[in-house]
Amino acid sequence: MPQRFHGLDAVRAAALLLGVLLHTAEGFLPKQIPTALAQRSIDALPFVLGLHYIHIFRMSSFFLIAGFFGCLLWHREGSVGFIRNRLGRILLPLVLGWLLFDPMITCVAIWQARVKAAAMAARAPETSLWHATLSAFTTGEVFRDRFPLEHLWFLYYLLLMYALVLCLRWMCGKWANGARRIADTVFRTVLESWWGTICIAVPLTGAFYHMAPSRGLRTPHGLTPDKTVLLAYFIFFVIGWFLFRQPDLLRILEGRALRSSVVRVVAGIWPLALLAHTANTAARLTRMETLSNSAAYALAMVLVTFGFIGIFLRWMSTPRPVVRYLSDSAYWIYLAHYPLVTALLVALAPWPVHWSVKIPIIVMSSLAILLLSYHFLIRYSWIGMLLSGPRRASATHIAEVYANPSRPSCASLT
Repeated sequence: MPQRFHGLDAVRAAALLLGVLLHTAEGFLPKQIPTALAQRSIDALPFVLGLHYIHIFRMSSFFLIAGFFGCLLWHREGSVGFIRNRLGRILLPLVLGWLLFDPMITCVAIWQARVKAAAMAARAPETSLWHATLSAFTTGEVFRDRFPLEHLWFLYYLLLMYALVLCLRWMCGKWANGARRIADTVFRTVLESWWGTICIAVPLTGAFYHMAPSRGLRTPHGLTPDKTVLLAYFIFFVIGWFLFRQPDLLRILEGRALRSSVVRVVAGIWPLALLAHTANTAARLTRMETLSNSAAYALAMVLVTFGFIGIFLRWMSTPRPVVRYLSDSAYWIYLAHYPLVTALLVALAPWPVHWSVKIPIIVMSSLAILLLSYHFLIRYSWIGMLLSGPRRASATHIAEVYANPSRPSCASLT
């Protein structure tokens, strides 16, 4: 079991780092995705690889790992220590991250609008970019539609899930032990059986039915929780919580890794086919098509999440210094990447080269800049201590982390 902690930590880091690729690919999506798919446009490929297949498993894997290490932290610290830790490692980065990065994102958005206006030979703006950004906040323009959580929404929903779990435990009261034993038995039966994946996919199918998520679960905005998004990801959070209570079940995910991934690719094709079909016929999905689309998407989400985690458990559980370092840096990279990626997208927009050249350049440049900033500015600073706990600039630190796997650094985030 101790070695599997390293594989799970790598899953969490990969889910966050894939956000850089995902948000880069978003900048190259065709405006009419269904039409592009129906016409077999090559510009639809970033959508297929990025928004569809990566989006299916990325955040569900993250929230499953969050539930796993959240349960670890609760058993280690108790309710009071758990709340104190989560407020310091999740709520505080959410508030400080929003105060730091949202003005940057707003500034880049205004810059992008001005670049488009200049390309259309529109009248040049009279105010400076920085003045326009400040004006957007002071006039309340930024908050006109909703509170802009931007890419930090996952921290807000993580806090909601922690609150839900603690409320459920409190509501169980004196029956908590009996309820946990029954829940553990049911969970083991579901995960060990061949029909368990279908059982998990059923509530997801119901949640997706009215949304028809052929383009993936929408990114939530604002402080009012999106019930579909919260329910979908909370299911995976609970799965991770119960996996910690019975960690021997991780072997099942490890054993089914490749099979789950292959079936997931097949299941994920159906929502894409329906999306292209509606574009060709200019028709809306029937109720049966909507139901089959939701079921296929839910099944693909469960399978790929289990397969993705299983692959890391199988081949990434051996301690590696590079993986450990990337895991430590992943939290900072994800918090800081969005304004940088969007700025590079705007800066390179006039460059007349194909997206297959621009995407690798933006991803690699962003990661290089963010890793350098992490190493020299964040890792051993108070920010690094806030995000990942205290660190020492010592060659033996990695060995000390490996020697005490019950306190993995990823517990500071998830």
